[in-house]
Amino acid sequence: MPLRMIEVIVARDRRESVEAKFREVHGKDVPLWTADLGRDLVSVRTVVEMEELENLTDAIDKRFNLHGDVRTLVWPVAATIPRLQKPEEDKPGETSEQPPPAPEPAPEAMRRSREELLEHAEDMTGLSRSFLILTAVSIVVAVIGLMRSSSIIVMAAMVIAPLLGPNVALSLATALGDWPLARKGALTGLAGVAMAYVLSVLLGVVLTVDPGLPEIASRTSISLDDVALALASGVAGILSFTVGTSEGLVGVMVAISLLPPLATSGMLLGAGHPALSLAALVLFGVNIVCLNLAGILTFLFQGVRPSSWWKAAETRKTSLKILLAWTLLLLTLFLGFWLSPLRH
Repeated sequence: MPLRMIEVIVARDRRESVEAKFREVHGKDVPLWTADLGRDLVSVRTVVEMEELENLTDAIDKRFNLHGDVRTLVWPVAATIPRLQKPEEDKPGETSEQPPPAPEPAPEAMRRSREELLEHAEDMTGLSRSFLILTAVSIVVAVIGLMRSSSIIVMAAMVIAPLLGPNVALSLATALGDWPLARKGALTGLAGVAMAYVLSVLLGVVLTVDPGLPEIASRTSISLDDVALALASGVAGILSFTVGTSEGLVGVMVAISLLPPLATSGMLLGAGHPALSLAALVLFGVNIVCLNLAGILTFLFQGVRPSSWWKAAETRKTSLKILLAWTLLLLTLFLGFWLSPLRH
């Protein structure tokens, strides 16, 4: 399991309180390192496994939440020599005067901590020049792949997938009740979609678009297979995100396919095929809805929730309402397509 080093910088007179909290959460034998930082500050460090980090940071936050002079830092640790050892259990028949070890974390905690997920999500939602350039490049790559009917080139556009980040952040924000992050993710996503759509429409105006090409035609219809694929890809993508396996997330970017349907819709609209353009746009909407729906459910299943009980209860109610809204939107899009002339 990946390791994390946690460092708490605190006033010297509170050092013992921090050390006591470390030992309370992880046992009296947890290794601690203390360093004097000057200016009446000390640093208390320890190394824990990734799934134990959130329990420790929550305990520190609850103990010192009213003190602005306490700073908690977290770093990934590649390895420790010697290896990190867990406390040994007593052998049968033997007694011990030591207190029982801290309980093992629940299975849903086997993931990156809430703070790590939030930091990563913040990085993924920045409306930066790089984000806009990646969006434009991915649209150009997608259009070339669609025009050549090359699944390999279209796959390259999926791997770039800059629109995936804001949607992951939106799902995380819903699970945590972090509405500023939700607003930031939604605005960044909308800006990326708008720019991508306008660019694809312009390319459709200047290029000769054949709606009968397989890569284009396949994105002007929706089936239950598309919904199942989008939901499954969303679950796999969020699981990869929560445990920090970026390779898995890249693979899911290929499967979720956000930009190719959007590029198809814009190209067809620019080329004068509004009905087919609308069908491709509905497929894009279904993928977006499925990604967010699966994302929220997966975050909740993984135990990602606010640290305070009162905010967790309030956020749970709001999350259920949002889940219901996404579900109704998915049904509306899917059934609306099947009952409309767009299907034929």
